[in-house]
Amino acid sequence: MEEAYHLSVANEDMEKCLNLCRVFTELGETMLNKIVNHPPTSTAQTGHFAVAIFDCVLICCGHPDYEIPDITFNLWFRLSEELYQRNDDRLTNSFRPYIERLINALAKHCQMEPDTDGILEEGEDFSEFRSRVVELIKDVVFIVGSANVFSHMFAFLRSTSTGLGGNVSGIPQSGGLGWEVGEAALFIMCAVARNLVPVESGTEETNCVSQVIDSVLDLAATAHTAIRHTSIR
Repeated sequence: MEEAYHLSVANEDMEKCLNLCRVFTELGETMLNKIVNHPPTSTAQTGHFAVAIFDCVLICCGHPDYEIPDITFNLWFRLSEELYQRNDDRLTNSFRPYIERLINALAKHCQMEPDTDGILEEGEDFSEFRSRVVELIKDVVFIVGSANVFSHMFAFLRSTSTGLGGNVSGIPQSGGLGWEVGEAALFIMCAVARNLVPVESGTEETNCVSQVIDSVLDLAATAHTAIRHTSIR
């Protein structure tokens, strides 16, 4: 059915994409216990045959319409609950690559439209979707680590900031090309920021946090309103 999904995307058949995504997600939920009992290993993608369904679900999460990945959220919630209850670091780490890919996909889906003038209004469909993303990330972030997500998103911000009409310190300063990419990265960082714990001075985590704070304090008045709003949060 993976090939059928790709054909549906190519033909822009939204209804069929939604239905196939539901099939993949339901299959993942049905087989979840067996997958967790026979997880992929860190050295090779072996394990229960149904683990491949996570790849299919993540392919769906890459669809440009956020309605598609929204269907998959319950599967990720259930996976996080299973891993949290079992409290086995080795088991949790075996699913880390999937969650890393998921968070990267969600960061793209959280991007506002480039022509957005202000901030999102509460109650809008897209605003509600972003709220659900925050809840999901808070639930699954222990699998990859809050500090890792925070630093990864900031590194991404820094790598793109000079192309966003911004300064090299990190956060885009203006509403130039791609401001919505930077805002979405900041939005994901905001979702995990409260989970960061104090660490020794001079560590990579401490340096990352201090750079983020410096960048927020250095925001220019010309920065897009949404970037300023998310940075303050």
